[in-house]
Amino acid sequence: MIATFKVWDSTIHEKLDNFKANPGKTTKIIFNGALEFNQTYPSKEFNEFVDFAKERSIEFHYITGSHPDNVPDLSFHPYIKVHYWPTFWLSMAFQRLSVGPCYMLNSSICMDFENMNVGKNLPIKYPYISMNKVAKVHRAIMTDMLAKHDIIDKGILIWREPSKSYEFKYWTETILLRDQVDKFVCQETVPLEYALSFAQIVPESDETIFTLSEKTAIPLFFNKPFLVAGSQYFHGKLKDMGFLLYDELFDYSFDSVRDTETRYDLIAQNIKRYTNKTPKELQELYRTVFDKCMYNKKLACSMATNIDLMPPIWEELMRYQLENNITDYVETIYNQLINYGDQFKL
Repeated sequence: MIATFKVWDSTIHEKLDNFKANPGKTTKIIFNGALEFNQTYPSKEFNEFVDFAKERSIEFHYITGSHPDNVPDLSFHPYIKVHYWPTFWLSMAFQRLSVGPCYMLNSSICMDFENMNVGKNLPIKYPYISMNKVAKVHRAIMTDMLAKHDIIDKGILIWREPSKSYEFKYWTETILLRDQVDKFVCQETVPLEYALSFAQIVPESDETIFTLSEKTAIPLFFNKPFLVAGSQYFHGKLKDMGFLLYDELFDYSFDSVRDTETRYDLIAQNIKRYTNKTPKELQELYRTVFDKCMYNKKLACSMATNIDLMPPIWEELMRYQLENNITDYVETIYNQLINYGDQFKL
């Protein structure tokens, strides 16, 4: 008998307590943490739950969208069998971008996800765009570095929530909204300014753990040159995955810098180089790297729909949910891999 849990469940703590009170004949636990690699778990309570499973010889499987290189940082309980799916968020973003309001809203500003040449002939007005929702410390640092070099007003910065844990050195914090003003609807929709921007500064989920989330998937799918405010060696790991870096545009020496503020300062300096260029000059530069952009989009689509990259336990999780009438994104992602695999195979 299988028991399943998922990180993004508002009643997860109650469910863990209930299971410990009545585990029944459970022989295997599948914990789906793919949506949130490590922000909620492991924790003291979670590790106690794993100890409970170990004492009763219940298999414990954990699915994560993180990368195996992060093992020292994630420090999973030794009893857990971890199943890594580093391209999970490419699959998840692919699915979200291709259906419903996301597709329609993006297409309305010429960001047609299904068009492999998306962005090629659009005019460029802004040197960069950076879209931030949750004001995490490392995102605040990145924004502060833009202010240090006096380039916040040169591009498009979206800053939706006030920072509660970072004291800005250079920026007078201001809430800046460009879209979804009344209510934040979907992180996979982009504002009009995105279509008109030369490059994107991606505020990834974490500054210490490498995870290719939907945030990095967005510029990959929309043919946008980008730099990531993420972990050390982030861009090197993208290269290891097969993606092409924009060496013609950016000096990636910052990627190996350990100190977050210094690394982000160097990212800001990279972007500053383009803030005084004319729209025509930016357009010409974009054309020089467009073939790379399109290659990266094709590779991202291929990875997003490659069932061989999916850990086999995902199918087991899906079968269990179908048998027990549990409906969520697990089956949707699986069917996407089956239905689109041949179409985007490289």
